[in-house]
Amino acid sequence: MILYMEKFPAPQPEKPELPEITIPTQDTYSRTTADRTLRSIPDSKVSRPEELTPRERVSYFEAAYNAIVGNKKLERLVIKALKRADIKDVTAFAQVMNTFTEYCVSLTDKEIDDLLRNFKMKLMQNVHAYAAEFALTENDEQLIRMGRLGAETFDESLNTKGVKSVVRFVRARKKIHELSPVTIPAFYFNDFLDAQHKIDLIEIIQDVDSFIMNLIQVKSKEYKDDEIKNITQAHRRWVHENAVDLESYERAHENHSGDSAEYRKFSQTVSNLEDIFLEVLLDSNAIKDVDVLAERFQLSGVAQSQRIWIMSHYIEISLNLLEKMEKDNMLTKPQVDVIESFFKKIKSQLDALAQPKNRFSGISEIHSICTNEDKVVSDEIIFKAEGGQRKVLITK
Repeated sequence: MILYMEKFPAPQPEKPELPEITIPTQDTYSRTTADRTLRSIPDSKVSRPEELTPRERVSYFEAAYNAIVGNKKLERLVIKALKRADIKDVTAFAQVMNTFTEYCVSLTDKEIDDLLRNFKMKLMQNVHAYAAEFALTENDEQLIRMGRLGAETFDESLNTKGVKSVVRFVRARKKIHELSPVTIPAFYFNDFLDAQHKIDLIEIIQDVDSFIMNLIQVKSKEYKDDEIKNITQAHRRWVHENAVDLESYERAHENHSGDSAEYRKFSQTVSNLEDIFLEVLLDSNAIKDVDVLAERFQLSGVAQSQRIWIMSHYIEISLNLLEKMEKDNMLTKPQVDVIESFFKKIKSQLDALAQPKNRFSGISEIHSICTNEDKVVSDEIIFKAEGGQRKVLITK
């Protein structure tokens, strides 16, 4: 799995659009690769409540209330996570609390408490609607209405301490962003990274010719014993497992000779290549674009950023095979011209999607940061580029 990002210019105040960061990851159960896009909290949406007018305060709270209270998706996630306390779904809880955080960045502590209390009350009222979906017994329903299910209580699993800590950190950190124009004006996050890798937030800072990435864990209380050490190690492990250096990434996608393992794998996987040739000859518009050809190449489950590289290489192999078939009199010159024209059209589409190597930018430095609310208690460099080494960082 690789961390992808596209090189983007230093952010300008007049351009609120944020770069999209996508991480291709492998599903634990299906083993298929999918793109995970990081969600973001733009600095422009972060305000201190005391600096807002009464009307603005009301507007922020109403927006949060309408988005959170009675939200069926969030209610389902809570019940799903609480149903089996012994195998609690931490990703589900992370998704719920991250959604709360998104809408609470400009609320007071009291408003945050009121919001969560109203969410819990609404869930208790709606619990019967989920009885069949989650096989809830009458006793289960009663326990949820009492704010308890199994060994868990709402106060243990859903509390505002974590939300308030992140909110305080984001507000304080926004001031640093404002003083540093090379910082991307936003905080990125993902429920999976939060639950599985102890990464609450991600910051991106543009360096001279690369980027610095901060992986941030925010706590509402003091760290105990080896807690910081364990968090830093979790961050270091995630970097090691999910990012590769730029040179290795490019080298892995160089063209291979016809007798290489890559070619043999392709030949075994795409056994219907001649069928594709025939399909193009019968109707040159049958395979209209990159996505349709990806299905023929059996690459539908591969993340687009990886698929571009693979298909570009496969097309080169296909053109070589086409040339050989012409020499062996298996295809006529007019037939070869039709098929070659088709593949060159697809290749131009791939080139438009791919990022040229000279536009690649890498991560020169990665920090693991632990904070107690808005106070940074640990900032350790867990990756630093050596010479030309860079972690792959490409965005769409």
